Amino acid sequence: MNAALARERLSLSANLYDGFRRAAVETLALARPRSWPMGEARSLAADREYLLDLLEEVIMIATEETKTNLLAAAHGAPDLPIVSLVDQFAAYARGMLAGSLAEDFLRQHVSRPGRVEPRDAATALCRRLPDAEAELFSPLSARIRGAFVQARAALALQAGRQEMAVALWQARLARPLAALRASLERDND
Repeated sequence: MNAALARERLSLSANLYDGFRRAAVETLALARPRSWPMGEARSLAADREYLLDLLEEVIMIATEETKTNLLAAAHGAPDLPIVSLVDQFAAYARGMLAGSLAEDFLRQHVSRPGRVEPRDAATALCRRLPDAEAELFSPLSARIRGAFVQARAALALQAGRQEMAVALWQARLARPLAALRASLERDND
C-alpha cells in the first residue's frame, strides 16, 4: 500500500500540474485574440467560466484516477477511508476554485497590457495547485498506519487466543487421554 501511495503522490501532482498548465495556456489562447497588442485587454465572465470548467474537469479526472488506483491497491487490506478522503480533497480543490484563483489569474495574465508568455501564465497558475500532501496524502497515510496497527494487534490477539486454545486442549484433553492410555497399557501388562 505504501508503494501505491507513493506512486499516487507523484501521479496526482503530475496530473494536476499538467492539467492546470494546459488550462492556463488554453484560456490565454482563447482570450488573446480579443486583446490589442498595445492596448487594454479585458477578461470576460466567459473567460472565468471557461477556466473554471477546465480546472474542475482536471480535478475530477485526476482525483478519480487516484481513487481508482488506491482502491485497487487496497483490495483485501483493512477498511480504509480512501473514497471519502479523495472526495474531501476534490471538494477542497474545487473550493479553491470558488475563491479568487480564476479572477487573480485573469487579472494578472489576461487583463494586463502587453504580451503575456503562455509559459509564465502556466507557471503562475500551477503555483496555486491544491496541496494534495496536506489535504489528502498525510491524512490517508495516518489512517493507513492506524489500520495496520489495528490489524497487527488483531493478529496478535488471534495468535494469543490460538495459543490459549492449544494449551487448554493439551490440559483438558490431550494430557488426560495420554494418562488414561498409559494407565490402560500398564493394566494390560
